Formats: sequence, structure tokens, C-alpha cells
Amino acid sequence: MSKLLKLITNNRKKSIILAASGVVLCAAVAGVLIHNNNNVKTEANKTVLTDGKKAETTTKTNEVASNKDKTQTETTTSKSEPQFVEQKFAGKTTEIVNFRDNPAETANVTKQLAKRTIVEVLGKQEVWYKVKYDSKEGWINSKYLIEYTADDKKADEEAARKQQEAAAAAQKSAEAAKAATNSNTSAKSTITTPATPAPEVKKGFKSPQLSNSSQVILITTSSMSSSYANIKFYQKSGEYWNLKTETNGRVGTSGLAYISNRMQSTNKTPAGVLGILSAFGVADNPGTKYSYANVTDDMYWDLNSGSATYNRLIHNNPGGDFEHLASYPTQYKYALVTDYNVNQTANKGGAIFVHINGSGGTAGCVSMPEAQMRELITWVDPGQNPKILIIPSSDLSKYWY
Repeated sequence: MSKLLKLITNNRKKSIILAASGVVLCAAVAGVLIHNNNNVKTEANKTVLTDGKKAETTTKTNEVASNKDKTQTETTTSKSEPQFVEQKFAGKTTEIVNFRDNPAETANVTKQLAKRTIVEVLGKQEVWYKVKYDSKEGWINSKYLIEYTADDKKADEEAARKQQEAAAAAQKSAEAAKAATNSNTSAKSTITTPATPAPEVKKGFKSPQLSNSSQVILITTSSMSSSYANIKFYQKSGEYWNLKTETNGRVGTSGLAYISNRMQSTNKTPAGVLGILSAFGVADNPGTKYSYANVTDDMYWDLNSGSATYNRLIHNNPGGDFEHLASYPTQYKYALVTDYNVNQTANKGGAIFVHINGSGGTAGCVSMPEAQMRELITWVDPGQNPKILIIPSSDLSKYWY
């Protein structure tokens, strides 16, 4: 009996130990599981935080890149827009130059300015000067324009003054010589016996080119290179030539060239005898006896050598080389058309007119003050075969006696 009780007691102890060991083992397993679960959550939280930071960093990087691209785009756009820089000075053209309505080689040409034309510079955009000429604004390529300095203006004024003084001195000398001749003749007549008078030499034009004319416009310069001229209107009455009007004017900026040698685009006025074909003007007909055309915006003078309408008035823009008459409202208020190169000889040029003064020398025409031009255009009469004689003063003896 005692053995049985001892056996039962020993078995119960083993059961208790096994049960306790199982409890401990379960607790250990549970602890391990809880620890591992916490580690998983921690890693997950770390992953979430890491991914969030990466996303935030990526977003900021994209924003910086976007702002950089935007800045570059704005900078590129800003650089592509040409800047206009305001400038104020007087300029002078160095060649015959196109006067355009916009700063581009493809822009419309509203007129052509002669070499040495004076303009008011308003500003610059890239290679283009914005200028004002004859009350109109336009654009000129900067490589054809230089500053017109105070010294340049002074030199031009001095040359004009000398020209006027020379003309006045020549006239005074001629009057003094005439007075001396009359005085000597009077003195001799008081002490000598009257004799048969010699035939009177009548002063006037002796050139055969002028023999059938009763009206002559005489234009003389001090030299072949001068652009300043003395202008006289002569009317023949019987056998005498009477001076009707005298004034000063301008010819080509490069002076004169004899008709036989004169070429296109040289800014030289043809020297010799010219006739008158017709008249035109921006203003209404002042009363000329010649056929008169009122200038309209579609009137052009074709200067394309070799063209069928070379040196002719046409009513459409021929392109190339031309004069748009309406672009010169001051000079062409009144104008006379000469017969220079009426036969359209290639490269001889054309559009040689007599018109009102502009701002300086001309591209080959003859100009004078408006009052004298109005007088001239209403005085000349095709029935009297008027001629225009353009010469340096050194040639006067060939045409006048």
C-alpha cells in the first residue's frame, strides 16, 4: 500500500514539473513572438518613414527642376526679344539707303534716301536705327549711317556762304566792269569827234543748242564737285536776254558730271543742256502751261536699268530701284521733268527733276526755294522752247557772250 502511494506521489511530481515546464515554454514562445512582431512593426514604420522622406525629397527635387526650367524658359524668352535703346543725335547717310517701315531686311521700303542725307536719330534696335526724316519715322541699317557732327554742319554752312559770296563777287565785278566801260565811253565822247559807231555786241546765249529758245534757266556751280548752285531765269525779248529772277539752289551731293559721262546712282547732276517734258506735284496745279500730274500714292519712277519702263512714271511698285514720288511731299510739292536719258540708255539713270529744296544736296536733281520753284513752273512756256543749262562757272564762256 505504501509503495502504491509512493508511486502515485512520484508521478504527480513529474506531472507538475512537466506542466510547469510547458507553461515556461509557452511563455518563452509568446515572448519571442511578441518581440518579433514589435520588430516587424518597427521596420514597417521605418520603411514608411523612409519612403515618405524619399517622396518628399523627390517632390522638392522636381519642384526645383521645374523652377529651373521655368527660369531658363523665361530667360530664353527675354533674350529673344530685341531691345530698343533710345538715342538722340543727327545722322548722315553714307550711301543711297532704303528707308523702311520696320527694322528688317524684308520690311517695306517707303523711300530711298540719297547719300549725305541728314536725318534725326531716335534710337537703335540691334543693327537698325530708328530715324525721322521729312516728318516721317522709319528704319535705316546702321552700317549706312554716321553721326552728323557740329563740325560737319559748320563746314556745310561755310561752303554755302563761300558759294554765295563768290556769286555775289562775280556779279559785282561784272557790274563794275560795265560801269567802267560806260564811264570810259562817256569820257571819250566828250573829247573826240563822233565816229561811226561799231556794231553793238548784245549779251546773251550763243550756243546753237539754245538758239531756238526764248527762256533759259542757267544753273552754275563754282566747280564740278560743288553741290551749291546759283540759279538765274532769263527771258529773251527781241535780241536781248533779260534776267528775270536769281536765287541759290542745290545740285547733286557729289556735284556735276557731263551728260556723256554721267552714270546712275552717283549722286551727280548731269551737266549740259536739258529740255523740259512735263510737270507734277503733290500740291494742285499752280497754273503751269505743261501737262501736270497730281501725285498719288501709287506713282513710282522706275529706275531698274533694262526695264521696259526704265526712267518712266508708272502706277505700281516695280521693286528693285525706284522712287516713290509720294514719299517726298516737300521736294515734290512742285516739280518739272527734264528730258535727261529720255532714250532709256542702260545705267545712265533717270528721274532728273527740278524741284523744291530738301535738307541738303540732291541725288542728281536741281532744287531751289519753294517761292522760286512756284514762279518757275508757272513761267516756263513750251511754246518758247525753254532750256535748262547746268554748268560749272568755268564753262560759262562757251555758252554766253
